[in-house]
Amino acid sequence: MSDWSLEQDIEFVVDSVGEGWTSFKNAKIFITGGTGFIGCWLLESLLVANQRLNLNIRVTILTRNIEAFRSKAPRLAECSAFSFMCGNVHDFASPAGDFTHVIHAATDASADLNENNPKQMFDTIIQGTRRVLDFAQEKKSIPSTFLEFRSYLWAAVLGVGKRFRRLNNRTKLQ
Repeated sequence: MSDWSLEQDIEFVVDSVGEGWTSFKNAKIFITGGTGFIGCWLLESLLVANQRLNLNIRVTILTRNIEAFRSKAPRLAECSAFSFMCGNVHDFASPAGDFTHVIHAATDASADLNENNPKQMFDTIIQGTRRVLDFAQEKKSIPSTFLEFRSYLWAAVLGVGKRFRRLNNRTKLQ
């Protein structure tokens, strides 16, 4: 049995990022995939950093099923810094307001889906990434768009990568 705990992991992440968190002061973040395994870990990290460092981060999370998330992670679902919108990554309606950051982490991640319907998984990745890129372009006020590597790679494959340039390990919308 290990001595690992989620709380220790989150504390390690917050401590490791250190002064880097200051770049998120007053951030308004839009996240896809925020209710999945990695997304929950990310939200836990943002929650602790927000509380500990008084960052005033606000997060809008796209989810297919808000009630399922409330059952899975009630502490995160009730966090006043987090708001949820129901939708699917490949065709979500754009939320109102400005955002400073976008984190795209959505995918249909299941061994069963990968085995039995890999085309659906592929389509979700491609169409979802395209929709998030369109959203980022629509919200021209976004100074820096953080995309996971897979999304950046697919953007380049789809020919829309020209609209982005790499700056300080960030992808910036041009």
